[in-house]
Amino acid sequence: MLLLLSPVLVTLIGRRLVDFHRKWPPRVVVLMAAAIPTFVAAVATQGLALFLSPLIALYGLLAGGFTYAVVRPR
Repeated sequence: MLLLLSPVLVTLIGRRLVDFHRKWPPRVVVLMAAAIPTFVAAVATQGLALFLSPLIALYGLLAGGFTYAVVRPR
């Protein structure tokens, strides 16, 4: 369930970080925002973390890319 909500969480977190830290490049903001749900998902799947960690990392990158598309300056 958390994995399904991660893009939404990343987007909300990313937008807040962009609002507070306009001087930071959007890529830095996206990395910070994507790391939070990815870390939570890894902790939530403790027993399967070693098996799922590459998938969770890939999902975090996809969520980060989605966030970058939403929060990047136009």
